[in-house]
Amino acid sequence: MTIPEFSVNRRITITMMVLIITLFGVVAFENLGLDMLPELEFPYVSIITTYEGAGPEEIETMITKPMAESLSMVEGIKNIYSSSTEGMSAIYLEFNWGTNLDFAAQDAREALSWITDYLPENADTPMVVK
Repeated sequence: MTIPEFSVNRRITITMMVLIITLFGVVAFENLGLDMLPELEFPYVSIITTYEGAGPEEIETMITKPMAESLSMVEGIKNIYSSSTEGMSAIYLEFNWGTNLDFAAQDAREALSWITDYLPENADTPMVVK
């Protein structure tokens, strides 16, 4: 007896086999651990400092450059990007993948604690954001 003959002669058996295979497929699909949007933390830390009433050149020389030099000593940094605009300094630290950002942000805060006494008096305290 060939497969087509068996399928025609035993319709209920073939139907039950197809339903069992379909049921196994549905159960396997439901238990499949597929995450379409995995939890991903990009390795960036931002330091933002405001100093109202100052131009970009003054902010760059008095805030951005000293802070960037102090932050360059933090371990695991891949790149440092900075931006000085009117009234605000922004420094972005890019870390290597796999770096624990909690520890990296703490290291950045410690590096900034050494230089905050030398910042202008009217400048706000640097804000570290992961």
